[in-house]
Amino acid sequence: MAQRDLVGIELPMWGRVVAGDDYVPWLVVDHGYAYDLLRWWRCLYVVEVAWSRASMDEV
Repeated sequence: MAQRDLVGIELPMWGRVVAGDDYVPWLVVDHGYAYDLLRWWRCLYVVEVAWSRASMDEV
């Protein structure tokens, strides 16, 4: 895999992650992005793949 220069990358400033509570340790504050994550989480659940084990095959 080719090496990429990550130093010069600037990410857009939309949404944010904030501290939650004991039940939900973090919250994504951006309705569009949050729904994308929920959709992805549900997809992984259906194919029985843990979030930490997802790969390009699931994408």
